[in-house]
Amino acid sequence: MSREILGRAAPSPIIRLCPMNRIGTILARRGEPGAWECLDEAMAAADGTGEPHQVVPVRLVRAEAYWLEGRTAEAIRETELADEAVNPRDAWLCGAVAAWLRRTGSVRALRTPRGELAEPYQHLVNGHWEKAAQLFSDLGCPYEAALAWLDAPDEAGLRKALDVFTSLGAVGAARLARQKLRALGVRSIPAGPRSATRENPLGLTRREREVLDLICAGQTNAAIAATLFISAKTVDHHVSAVLAKLGVPNRSAATAQAARLGLTR
Repeated sequence: MSREILGRAAPSPIIRLCPMNRIGTILARRGEPGAWECLDEAMAAADGTGEPHQVVPVRLVRAEAYWLEGRTAEAIRETELADEAVNPRDAWLCGAVAAWLRRTGSVRALRTPRGELAEPYQHLVNGHWEKAAQLFSDLGCPYEAALAWLDAPDEAGLRKALDVFTSLGAVGAARLARQKLRALGVRSIPAGPRSATRENPLGLTRREREVLDLICAGQTNAAIAATLFISAKTVDHHVSAVLAKLGVPNRSAATAQAARLGLTR
């Protein structure tokens, strides 16, 4: 949906801000290339507005992306910048900032939040992760619910988090859930989404399938970059990965191989 918006919208930075932030969020959570290109553009646009409701969401996504990569210092820095920019009267953004200050281990999590927190976040900050998870689930926010379950001190809660992250293709957060389960001494931890492996035995990621579809449609790398709103360099990376996984030397062979394997749409 965000790519469709970008395809129809004028090239104004403010119009591109929200969809670029959402695409960057999804790519970061899936562990796919191109996330930082989107988030850098979104951050530049948000900073240009100087408006807290634009700046804070992008800062928090960047904090999450760093956190998923294990880059704690950068995650804390982004979260604290969000904390400095947040409007104290915005209970939802204040809540999100407070949650990420706590999640990243910022010392600011020890002080009183800047404003009132929305109910799910208040429960989360108070350590009532189960109640927070239920409220996020009731709101139709499974990823946020799973982040709350990630705070669980027991195997049952962490397995719930892992199940949700896996179902959403959120590989970074799923990896963190597995790490916490291993730290508890849990055995027989699911390695990954087996159903995805069965559906795609070549191991192509979602983005690589998109690139393959466009290769089969006869698009050049430049055209693919424009269609998917990623850089030509990122497209080169994906095309090389697709050719390697298909075991073919060039694009024509990839198209033929995809047809033989029933991968074309």
